Amino acid sequence: MVLNNFQLHPVGGWGQMEKKNKITQVLLHVLACLAFLCLPILTAPPDLDNVFSDWQTYREIFTFALIIIFFYVNYYYLIPHYYFNKKYVAFALSVLVCFIVVTAIPNSISISKNEHREHFHAHGGPFGEHPHMHSHHGIIPFLFVRVLHHLVEFMTIFFLSLMMKINTRYKTVQKEKVTSELSYLKAQINPHFLFNTLNSIYSLAVKKSEKTPDAIVALSGMMRYVLNEANNDLVPLEKELDYIRSYIDLQTNRFGNTLDLSLNISGIEPGFEIAPLILISFIENAFKYGVNPEESSKISIEINLHGNELMFRISNNIVSVHSDDVEQTGIGIENTQARLQLLYPARYNIAITDHDNEYTVLLILKLK
Repeated sequence: MVLNNFQLHPVGGWGQMEKKNKITQVLLHVLACLAFLCLPILTAPPDLDNVFSDWQTYREIFTFALIIIFFYVNYYYLIPHYYFNKKYVAFALSVLVCFIVVTAIPNSISISKNEHREHFHAHGGPFGEHPHMHSHHGIIPFLFVRVLHHLVEFMTIFFLSLMMKINTRYKTVQKEKVTSELSYLKAQINPHFLFNTLNSIYSLAVKKSEKTPDAIVALSGMMRYVLNEANNDLVPLEKELDYIRSYIDLQTNRFGNTLDLSLNISGIEPGFEIAPLILISFIENAFKYGVNPEESSKISIEINLHGNELMFRISNNIVSVHSDDVEQTGIGIENTQARLQLLYPARYNIAITDHDNEYTVLLILKLK
């Protein structure tokens, strides 16, 4: 027995989920900015009556607002244009200029208002500096102390924006990789599907069966489904099941009474979605390995939806097949397992057994 990814988690609609994530991110950014701007008030001296009448408080809030602006400038411009392009010298100089601007502008306003002297006379000097720092020759030391005072906040925001941007870029690269891999896998699935279904219709035509026109119409509907829905991340579960029924009808028309087939679909409710063509390869596999007109052939398919958990179970007895057919079947199964890993990471449970001349696949998916 082979077991993969036993953990199960719900899967949501991608478009709606992305919209909710964006709204959540905006709200988190707004709350984080407001909390950051409140730090000067929360860390102010215990004399709360003078907090909003003291110029120093407004200067601190203004400085923190500039640091927030630097965060977004660094996140959206400096890191993508300089850091990711390996222009490290330009990146470092840009960050340094931003730091000088962030610390110099508020303090230059303070000096123009002689705030450093007023604060010194009222409180004995800001941050406990010696009185000589507030003389005419003490402006530079005063600015130096102010620069050091905001260095920690600035560097914290700098590294935070850098780590967030690197993490976002990594996720984007991984998503693009998944998209390209899925496109490749789907491109492999479609020719495999066409190869098998055309073989089925060819068998009916050779027998001059009256069911050949109906089979061609069924194939047309199936191909339309593949062309219209295969590029979507999710499709309605009912459409996927209709596609499966059409494929099974096509195959039963081909093999007739030589095949003992049972199909049981229950518990299906509207509104659920599933990745397109995620189940068909297992069914193709059962017809490839489990059907031979010269032997006793039996296939059992069960699809049940309980809550939001889809249970898919298919079993077939193993019959003699040509080696070429086995090779073609392997392509579809490998693709499906790869798509499960990409589309439902840690959201599916699959068990495959090969025992007593019977091959069984049990797949459990969490749907929307």
